[in-house]
Amino acid sequence: MKEIKIFLASSGNLQDERDEIEKLISRLNDDWIKKDTYLKLIIWEKLSAKFSTQRKQEDFNDEVRKSDVFICLIHDKIGPFSKEEYDAAYDGFITNSKPELVYIYFSDKEIKPSQITENFKSVLDLKMEISKNHQFYRTYNSVDGLLYSITRDFETDLETLSIFSPKLKMLEILEKSNQGISDYLETNNSASLLLTGLEYDKLEEIKPSLLKLNIATFESNGNMIANRPDGHIRAGWVLTKLSNY
Repeated sequence: MKEIKIFLASSGNLQDERDEIEKLISRLNDDWIKKDTYLKLIIWEKLSAKFSTQRKQEDFNDEVRKSDVFICLIHDKIGPFSKEEYDAAYDGFITNSKPELVYIYFSDKEIKPSQITENFKSVLDLKMEISKNHQFYRTYNSVDGLLYSITRDFETDLETLSIFSPKLKMLEILEKSNQGISDYLETNNSASLLLTGLEYDKLEEIKPSLLKLNIATFESNGNMIANRPDGHIRAGWVLTKLSNY
């Protein structure tokens, strides 16, 4: 079963949102498990409290770097630890490492004048930083609105991380006539392949997604071979990995 790790970072005063997101992930898993995929929510409260050989926050930052999805909730401030987690997530994202999906949600709930402190500037600074990097964030006015946005974003994006993602579909097709190709591509940037007509037709269906997601390209090498026991003629192709393979 494929496991998708979702790291949730937030301001300390958004506990209601954190609790509801945990419930949402549990409900979503009812459907995702049918797709042989499990959504694992990672929150600092449930991480180990054991002493570390490094600064404890670095353990949390490491968890961010190992996660597939990063969610950050912000209201009237972004604390230094949440900012570290955001920076770790964004650095991993832009270097085509992990996390592969980053979502930032700003709460638009009313802030009383007495609650506005100098820390509120950290919120404005982060919004400016996100915009400067030509990225996108969402705002929400209620917990229900937040859950709706997360559900909608997941419906659009999580499929690319699931076991049914274009990359995994591609490898499943290629393994039929090219046993061991998945392992080979872990350490090589290109590979020569053989494909039957049926395998090629299946690959054609997902090739637009492979290209759009910067996973891989295919070019014919002009070779033909028919020396397999099944008698099927196979054509030669060259696969080249792209940045998001």
